[in-house]
Amino acid sequence: LRPTLLMNVPSTVIYLTVYEEGRDRLTPIAGGAWAPLGAGGSARALVTSLFSPLELLRTRMQATGSSDGLGATAARVVRSGGVGSLWTGLGASLWRDVPFSCIYWALYEALRRRAKATHPQGEVTTSAAFLAGAA
Repeated sequence: LRPTLLMNVPSTVIYLTVYEEGRDRLTPIAGGAWAPLGAGGSARALVTSLFSPLELLRTRMQATGSSDGLGATAARVVRSGGVGSLWTGLGASLWRDVPFSCIYWALYEALRRRAKATHPQGEVTTSAAFLAGAA
């Protein structure tokens, strides 16, 4: 549980912050349709790369049923494969996560724009935002 909390809270905060900042900066350059795609992919690539070592350690601890702490597991991994081994599996994670985030955010923002355009006051209702995110 501890490694999961160490990963999920900060990674979500960083991911959403980088996505929104990137989308806002890219929109004037790339346009409203392409900005979410680039921002989503970039945000996911950054977060996946930053938190890959913790993901690896969490997986190793679960797979071995180890009650050793995070530090002991990290030391064992580094001792057997070097510091670079903490990023084992990063390529596969990037191939899985980055395209998903690109597609997700591009569709989410498109559906959100469409919902906003159809609302009489030009707002996105809670139910429309929920459906856009669930689509």
